Amino acid sequence: MSPVIVRFLLQEFGSTRRSADLQAWCRALMEAGDWKAALAANEEAVEIIIDKAYSEGEFLDGAALAAQELGRRDLPERLALAWRKAPSMSRLRRWLGACGSKGVLKNRAAAAIEACPGKAHRQKAFLHVVLGDFEATAKLLASAPGLGWSDGEHPGHLLFPILCRLLGGGQEHFEHKVRAFYCRH
Repeated sequence: MSPVIVRFLLQEFGSTRRSADLQAWCRALMEAGDWKAALAANEEAVEIIIDKAYSEGEFLDGAALAAQELGRRDLPERLALAWRKAPSMSRLRRWLGACGSKGVLKNRAAAAIEACPGKAHRQKAFLHVVLGDFEATAKLLASAPGLGWSDGEHPGHLLFPILCRLLGGGQEHFEHKVRAFYCRH
């Protein structure tokens, strides 16, 4: 995309500093395949956006995608920043999924568990499983409310099948337990 068009889009969409306008600007650059401009646009959007708490993560995700498309080496740092600024399970999985080795994965998971927001129980549960800390995993599940499974951060949806599998035996036993559970409910 030509620099003139990029400047026009910034002037048109960026002047309002509203999330929807900035997203349109960034999306137009991504759809055009201009990843260098898309990276700059997403970075600029993070700086100027009015509703940071609501949309900052989306622009950091966009910057990470552009960095990936450009083959940049700072992709893991960008994925980490997106998760730290706007923690979500999908951002955490993206960041951990970009690890090149088991050692790096364990180091990132250990760092993430310290930075994980207090109410992000599902993310904490996932990190405990990645670290192989099943005692902490079981404690997290045991302390979760019996009611409240409809909450997206309730750790039960993630941990119950994992712990059933670990405690119950092989694949056949696990599948039997899952079928039996869902047939009753």
